[in-house]
Amino acid sequence: MKLQPRLSAPTLIVSVLLVCDIATHFVGAQETPTIPKVITAQEFRLASPQGKTLATLSSKASDASLVLFDGSGKKRVELMSDLTGEPTIVLNNKSERPQIRLTTSGNTPYIQILNKNGEPRSSLTLASDDGASFSLSGAGTDNRTGFSATPSRVTLFDKGGTPRASMYLAGANQEPIFTTVDKTYTTTWLAPPKQKR
Repeated sequence: MKLQPRLSAPTLIVSVLLVCDIATHFVGAQETPTIPKVITAQEFRLASPQGKTLATLSSKASDASLVLFDGSGKKRVELMSDLTGEPTIVLNNKSERPQIRLTTSGNTPYIQILNKNGEPRSSLTLASDDGASFSLSGAGTDNRTGFSATPSRVTLFDKGGTPRASMYLAGANQEPIFTTVDKTYTTTWLAPPKQKR
């Protein structure tokens, strides 16, 4: 008859606990990856399951841009800094040509609608530094043809940006209500005419 050594119950329990603790530390060390707090790169790409690029976040020179692509891989939305460092959002058509640009100039935000060559054909400016105002300018490189409006006045401009007519939205104590001017900005007509005193 063979005799088998017997382990006492407390010794067996302590041994099992020690083995479990060692195994837990070993597995934990294997499964816990080191997560970097900062990732540095010049470009990140977000791709679809089929491998098509849907978005890029990239840097060039001293600025960065976020570009969203459509299903056919064409740039449709761009978020970037323009050449002056102002934040800009550009919406492109299906040919990847810019059609609408939303940007700022100092503290003044504006929206530009662009022609097929990427040149502004009309602009909407909203200024709030000295009270709300609105302006719309026509095509051309100077972008000055059009009109502007504030709570008290609407002004029409010629191609050179010279005010040609103004309508004042003023109370009874302020006159005139409507004026037109010539190229030298000399008043040519008032409504109502000034009263003789």
